[in-house]
Amino acid sequence: MRQERKVFVKRAAYLAFVFVILLQSCKSVPPPNEKGCLPVKFEVIPAAPADVSGALIVTDISGSMHGFALPGSVRLFTLHDLLERAVRNAIGSAEPTPAIRRCYLGSDLDCGKQVGLRELDNASTYSAKESRLELFMLPPKQAGKSTDSQPAKDPIDPYRISLLITDGMEATAPNAGSAAPCMAGADPDCMAYLLAQRAQQGYGVWMTLLLIPFKGNHYAERPLDNSMWQRIQHHVSTLGQDPYFQGVGFSVRRAGTSIPFESYQFEGVKPIMVLALSKDIKAGRAFVQQFNDLMKRETVVQPSNAVYSIELAPHSVRERRVTKIELPKDAPIEGVRPIEGKRQQGLFDYLMECDRNATTKLNVSLEDRQGEQVVPAGVQVVYNLVPAAVGTLPDGKLTMKPTDKGVEIQMTCQQLREGKYDACLNLQAELRINLSDTAFWAALSSDNMYEAPERLFGLRDMVQKVLNFSLARPRVTDRVIFHLERK
Repeated sequence: MRQERKVFVKRAAYLAFVFVILLQSCKSVPPPNEKGCLPVKFEVIPAAPADVSGALIVTDISGSMHGFALPGSVRLFTLHDLLERAVRNAIGSAEPTPAIRRCYLGSDLDCGKQVGLRELDNASTYSAKESRLELFMLPPKQAGKSTDSQPAKDPIDPYRISLLITDGMEATAPNAGSAAPCMAGADPDCMAYLLAQRAQQGYGVWMTLLLIPFKGNHYAERPLDNSMWQRIQHHVSTLGQDPYFQGVGFSVRRAGTSIPFESYQFEGVKPIMVLALSKDIKAGRAFVQQFNDLMKRETVVQPSNAVYSIELAPHSVRERRVTKIELPKDAPIEGVRPIEGKRQQGLFDYLMECDRNATTKLNVSLEDRQGEQVVPAGVQVVYNLVPAAVGTLPDGKLTMKPTDKGVEIQMTCQQLREGKYDACLNLQAELRINLSDTAFWAALSSDNMYEAPERLFGLRDMVQKVLNFSLARPRVTDRVIFHLERK
């Protein structure tokens, strides 16, 4: 009896072993490679730091702002009042009574100067000989204000939201490409450099452009001659056909005929730029939305819709996932055998067999998940599969390209030895600059300081350089593990 039991146990063990082998040899998707190809933790907006509070509002008071302060106008008072209201509305849930600090920027950043909001409509307020915009966000060491015994405070770090209001940047400095881009002042390269630095430190960065009536001196920041004056006159005479300036009258005049000259009288509208920085991304976005809504209800800008905003960093894309991988109807099928594709353990797993020299193509279907997408005009979002730095499949066997409906994979088993291979593929949102008529920051930018006073010098360069930095960060929304068995 004992001998028969031993035989029975041995046979049962053998049958169990055979069953396991058969089960493992079935054509099914293997489990994910836990060491390398792991599920994606989709990026979410980080929580606001606990040590930020209130707001900082810094106003450029250089002489070039003088022409916005028109007699009898309350536009600048209204603008600044709306800035404060938008700040309070945006951060009210976190701070019911936020403290707002005001500073004024000329040759230095003056936070002790007392200026009432009504005084911002007085032309005499704008008397500084220059505006060192870089001091608004220059790290203390670079600003030259720190010592070993007394390190300087970061001008914007303690605030939930920091704002800069200015009419523009300086002319491009001769050493703009040097290792110290702000040595010669706040030109577009300097401002782009500082904004990109802040984005790298975790700040959200937003820019709003307002077209506001102006009558006063426009400073060219270079000597002008008669040929340049003719170009200015011709340019201004064509603005009536420009869609950005419908219903706005423009004129230029010059005092005398002597040359060279460096300024002239301009009447029309000019841009005011509002830069907003915040580590509280939700509050920063709420401020921009609140400010835009409030501005469009008031008679501050001209034309009445001349309020334009862009998020320069960080941007948010909607989560997108792989739902299916399949052979299209027109794909070669000789020597290829799709086995199975399904989502498991947070990944999309796909298994295919191929014979020697077989090639085909596959369509990858995607679906959007719920979530906010914040991508500015002039930036295109393209989803594509990109090989991750793990896997055993040799390079060149899978080639991916985005399509209108998803992603297309070109697969080849040419020069591939028999065996089992896998590739880990990231479904990645690629943000690309795609300039178009809808990109206000390109349309309202000027290439020089003298010819187009109704536009902002260097705006396109500044925005594009910050976007080049902030868009370069990969945004992975899903992951595919692709198993290929070469028979």
